[in-house]
Amino acid sequence: MCIRDRVSTQSTGVSVANLKDMNPRTARWVGIDVVARDQLQALVATSKLSADVDLYQLILDGKRGTVTAEQMKKATDVKAVVTAYATILAPVREMRTRLNALELETFGLRDTVNRGLTAFKQSAIDDAKKRLATITAEMTDLKSQIAAISTANFTTALFNDLINLLRLSTPANPSAARAATLMMEDMAQLSVTFDETTQMLLRNIVFGDGPLEDSSLLFSFVEYPERGEISASKGSLAEIRDEALKTIAARHQTPLDDGRKLELGDTHPCLQRSAE
Repeated sequence: MCIRDRVSTQSTGVSVANLKDMNPRTARWVGIDVVARDQLQALVATSKLSADVDLYQLILDGKRGTVTAEQMKKATDVKAVVTAYATILAPVREMRTRLNALELETFGLRDTVNRGLTAFKQSAIDDAKKRLATITAEMTDLKSQIAAISTANFTTALFNDLINLLRLSTPANPSAARAATLMMEDMAQLSVTFDETTQMLLRNIVFGDGPLEDSSLLFSFVEYPERGEISASKGSLAEIRDEALKTIAARHQTPLDDGRKLELGDTHPCLQRSAE
């Protein structure tokens, strides 16, 4: 169940037949903006009551509690929804902080193990291996706990409703927009899938895009128009890529490296590679 499921709705004047006749992206936007605005009207109206509250900071300052997602869905005002969300996410933030600290520690331990006897005594290597095993087990446990909280409380649809609620509350409380972007970061941390609705909300909140706009793509071509050019070369993809990098470097005064380039499978073909 999502937040909108329990909100009484009024007629929006949008029929199913009308939606079928629209461009698919426009139809999706009607559901996000027009229909949701009507369904969430009662909650959005309460954002004026907390206009002076920094909702972004409220999420970050969340304390552990016994609030559940079902209780959050029953909240009667925007501040209460955000407070409940912050309470649910509080243990996750603590565990993420611990995970980051452990991950940093593993870097040094892995260096010790990998460099071996050329730089360390056998006793130090053995201690590093034992500590690394302990840390790995703890990290696995923390990730399992985060996954359990995510599965028990959140879905893509619920996150979309929360983000959309904050988007619609932004005129009354500007901090709602920052809180919405923080929720999208939390979605990624919780491994909750982004769908087309989430992506449309992201572009609207960050760039003010409508259903048929894509500012991030536009900006990438404004910054590096060469990436939108068509190559007539008969060379390999690697050669075309390297030529594109040389063109970009020449036009934008960005120095390339000395020829030793990253050739990893997960590296984007157009990734800028420079001495910096």
